[in-house]
Amino acid sequence: MSLSAKSRSDILRGLSAVIPESEAVEEMLANFAARDADECATKDFIRAEVQTVRAEMATMRTEIHLDVQRIIMWMVGTNLAMLGVLFTLIRLSG
Repeated sequence: MSLSAKSRSDILRGLSAVIPESEAVEEMLANFAARDADECATKDFIRAEVQTVRAEMATMRTEIHLDVQRIIMWMVGTNLAMLGVLFTLIRLSG
């Protein structure tokens, strides 16, 4: 929950009376959210984001696996075709 401007001002005055260094007081106030957008992420939010990343990574792993399989099959096919051409050339020249 973020602090209202009045609350921040009250805390600033109260801390300034106890702590003479204004820089230290400002640093302490920096630990409190000034706006709702500055709020820390909740555990549930982090868990949801991590779950989303895991799902995306699983999809990427599947895609990479399929791509590697296609490349291997293409290489095997190309090598077999080249061997066929090589054997044909050997039979024709012999």
